[in-house]
Amino acid sequence: MKKKIIIAALTSALVLTSSGIVYQAYASDVTTTVPVENIVQDATTPVVAPQTEIKIAPDPNAQQIGVDLSEIPKGELILPETIVSPSSKATISSSISAPTLKQTSLNAKNLNNGLSFQATYQAQDGSEYVVLQNPIDTDANTTIGQIKDFYQEPVQDTELNGQPAVYVDGTARKVVHFFLKDRSVAVSTYTGTVEDALNVAKQIIEASSL
Repeated sequence: MKKKIIIAALTSALVLTSSGIVYQAYASDVTTTVPVENIVQDATTPVVAPQTEIKIAPDPNAQQIGVDLSEIPKGELILPETIVSPSSKATISSSISAPTLKQTSLNAKNLNNGLSFQATYQAQDGSEYVVLQNPIDTDANTTIGQIKDFYQEPVQDTELNGQPAVYVDGTARKVVHFFLKDRSVAVSTYTGTVEDALNVAKQIIEASSL
């Protein structure tokens, strides 16, 4: 069960970021039929009783998923605010005027084994990349094996930051999984190429070393 929880966290960015796209795709192909019954209307004017809103107090024992970003301990978040555009040959350290991907959203969740972050980056041409940072409870090779078991698409091996990494060059989604400072990081895109996703991953690694 714990392994399933871990892999769900590592790949949750794909579910969260693609949910809108997937929902729209399926919604366009689904026709819902609602049965209609003949209803005899009563001539008497109906009397509508006033509705009273019932408020339920939050359970203090329930796990709080969302985390206030202002309360994040220093050093927990390793994702940069900006990333050099994948189409630019310049690096973060060589050119501050290079086209950048700007972080348009950042969310944090408190999982059982630590903090999880999801950031969205957008380029000037509208292409978008979603990056997920998660804690890991196993070694890199074990985690890579779990990631490979998750995908239906072919998973290719590579190396980033001196550690094993994998990428998926799917028909729709392009995803790169790698490791950085004892954390698992995933870069996914529906609008860029797998080479773009790999370049974003390399820029995140470079930014973390500055």
